[in-house]
Amino acid sequence: MEALANKISIYLVSVKAAKEEDREIIAFGLFHIFANVFQIFILVIMALYFNAIPQITAFTLFFGSLKRYVGGAHASRNWICITISTVMVFSAYLLSVIIPVSCFTYVSAISSVVTLLLVLLKAPVMHPNNPKSANKLKKYRKIAITVAIIQLAALLSGCFLKSELARIICLCGSLGGLFAALSLIPPMPSYKTRGGESIEEGNQ
Repeated sequence: MEALANKISIYLVSVKAAKEEDREIIAFGLFHIFANVFQIFILVIMALYFNAIPQITAFTLFFGSLKRYVGGAHASRNWICITISTVMVFSAYLLSVIIPVSCFTYVSAISSVVTLLLVLLKAPVMHPNNPKSANKLKKYRKIAITVAIIQLAALLSGCFLKSELARIICLCGSLGGLFAALSLIPPMPSYKTRGGESIEEGNQ
């Protein structure tokens, strides 16, 4: 994917569709587009193979909506990120299969409460390669807390529905939020914000 992104960026420069000084940025953007498409492709294959479209969709939506604003640990390589993400999704699906239906409500509630607590205690934790200003961090914190509260309310409401499918979706959704919040636990180094103020991530 990286090689293909580089070739396309070189071609765009050769036909004067892009400037040479922008080539690396274009290659970087294309690489991440390819990686995201590949990851979505893996999720679709998993969902179809295991007949688990609702479970995997719920996990992905709850995980992605919260992870975007809480930040947290990132893999050093894209293939590691894809592997870890795939393992997390499969783990959520597997838990939805092996956990008794009678326990879905309790697991969903506990997962959602732990998620909210972690967000309240540590969010956001931005990677040093993606620094944010102090104002931006405060905004992300407010959004992360709001998302976590909305997720908690939605999941607790869904858990009391009689539909087994609704409970399965709630379980996988709560696990998605929990896995996103767990990325806040690994320690992250401090960095300088755009305003020059030193910020210790996880404390903002």
